Amino acid sequence: MSLLRRPTLRVFLIVFAVGLAWAVTTGQIWEDFYITYRASRNLVEGRGLTYNPGGRVHSFTSPLGVLLPAASYALTGRSSDTAALWIFRMMSLSALAGAAALLWRTFRALFPAAAPAALLVALLAADSKTIGFSANGMETAFVLFFLAWSLWAVFTRPPRLAIHLGLAWGGLMWSRPDSCLYIAATGLGVLLFAPEAGRFLTSRATWGTRLLAAAAVTALVYAPWFLWAWNYYGSPVPHTIVAKGLFVGPTAGKILGGLIRFPITIIQGDSSLKSTFLPYYDGWSGWSEWVSFATFAVAAVPFAFFLLPFVRWEARLASFVYATGHFYLSVVVGPWPWYIPPVTLLGLVAGAIAFGQARGVLEGLQRQSGSPAADGLRRALWLLAGGVVLGSLVMTTLMARQARLETRIIAGNVRGAIGVWLHEQARSPSETVFLEPLGYIGFFSNLRMLDYPGLASPEVVAARRRAVSKAYPGSWPELIRDLRPDWLVLRPFELSAIVRKDPQLLGEAYDHVKTFDATPEIARQSFVPVPAFLEYDGTFEIYRRKPLADALTPSGAGAK
Repeated sequence: MSLLRRPTLRVFLIVFAVGLAWAVTTGQIWEDFYITYRASRNLVEGRGLTYNPGGRVHSFTSPLGVLLPAASYALTGRSSDTAALWIFRMMSLSALAGAAALLWRTFRALFPAAAPAALLVALLAADSKTIGFSANGMETAFVLFFLAWSLWAVFTRPPRLAIHLGLAWGGLMWSRPDSCLYIAATGLGVLLFAPEAGRFLTSRATWGTRLLAAAAVTALVYAPWFLWAWNYYGSPVPHTIVAKGLFVGPTAGKILGGLIRFPITIIQGDSSLKSTFLPYYDGWSGWSEWVSFATFAVAAVPFAFFLLPFVRWEARLASFVYATGHFYLSVVVGPWPWYIPPVTLLGLVAGAIAFGQARGVLEGLQRQSGSPAADGLRRALWLLAGGVVLGSLVMTTLMARQARLETRIIAGNVRGAIGVWLHEQARSPSETVFLEPLGYIGFFSNLRMLDYPGLASPEVVAARRRAVSKAYPGSWPELIRDLRPDWLVLRPFELSAIVRKDPQLLGEAYDHVKTFDATPEIARQSFVPVPAFLEYDGTFEIYRRKPLADALTPSGAGAK
């Protein structure tokens, strides 16, 4: 019991328990987990680290996100997908709790009082996307752990700093390769904001040497995967990146123009900044405007810290990496919700450091002068911090309700059920399915998937290159005529786009065989925070290719 008296261990256990409560209460398994896990399972069963056996397609982004579930499945004796998921969840929640413990230790080194550290941990544990994506099968928690480790190394400057920083950065690369952006921003932020020890150039040269040494360690840590993937897949670049960036890939002109327009983009509310503290379904209707405005205002505060010379350098560095991350998400890749938690963590770190600094200044003024104004400002600061924590807890509670409904109604009764039904109806495992939501349906059907935009299927990427239309789902008639899939799994708006663009296609080549519709069950629920998010995947129409449809008109010939 003496161990439980240690604050760092208590922080670890509390955050772990919060994540575990989320997993048990919601049962949420994110769609992308099953995309990755199918490759994990194929690896353990001897079919290669690929999605569709028989080829080598880099159908995942995170090396740890595919290898740790594979290890989890192996630990079950290849006997239970459910047990493998829970083993991986325990790994992920341990990583999240470890991140919280590292941040606690970091802040206790920065401040004599525990208040800033306690505020940071409370905000981290109350953030819905951080908890959700650390418990639902994504690699998020490992990104956060290694990011927290890198911040601890930079802020506390322990012995063997370069080794700590290099291992943390190497872990970031193993967690998600686009973490190189956060690594570069951290290194540049150190050179810009770290305090001087002697002359400016001498200090920067010392830091530069440390950063170069850390980069060398990072390269050594990540090289095994980089070289193996290059040899195995023919490229170290994940096929998911190729598929997503095929028609919207960033160019130097786009990035420069986005950088120039970025301040206006933020003011107009079109950046990822607005998503920092909102739940993963923040793009859907259902939240009042004042909630969106309040969360945006809170997210905007740490964004400006790196411009303020009177703010502590640690907050300025975290703010700089936070701003860089939001630029990347807003201009380069898009604000996908599972990409947001790292910038959320950076914003919380910058804000908590500024809170600790402001609290110290105000308490000093009050002690020196007994000023009622200083005492009032101190109380207002605490009220603001408490309000942010309370607001986060409310949104996380609502998100838990939403996730629980999504798990039961959509994941179980629609996407998962479609996969099981296709598996039972298919004549052969080689039959092909064209669809957008690859995860549940692909895993439970175990058929060959032709997913849009082609995360696991180079055939789709090649067809997209040949197609005249580049729109989603406007290009689908061309893709279907080109690829000739055995099955189509279509949302209503995707079906409408096909019929509008190519009215003869479905009648000519496909039979409608099944409808999966959960909208009546959604309507029966007494309270759904954001119904539109459930309704988006609430209905699917299933089509099967006619036996004599091999003479289907080639791509584009029948399209209007």
